[in-house]
Amino acid sequence: MGKRVKKNHTFLKRVVYWFFLFIVFLLRLFPKHICLSFGRFVGFIFYLFDLRWKKIGKKNLANVFGKTFNIQERERILIKSYQHLG
Repeated sequence: MGKRVKKNHTFLKRVVYWFFLFIVFLLRLFPKHICLSFGRFVGFIFYLFDLRWKKIGKKNLANVFGKTFNIQERERILIKSYQHLG
């Protein structure tokens, strides 16, 4: 039973690899500004659904910029960080 689980895991890794390789191929066909916009969009989607790391990011920004920036400014920094990583 352990080998079957490992085979499925390996297959899933290959499927994910080929999917991302296909996405990279498609993105190379478009101009740079479109690719950057797509990356920002993907980063924003991750911001919306990544609850665990978003909570950690908010806590870290509050520790670093507690009194310097208000909550809205820290939220804007966090969104921009996700978009930058996208």
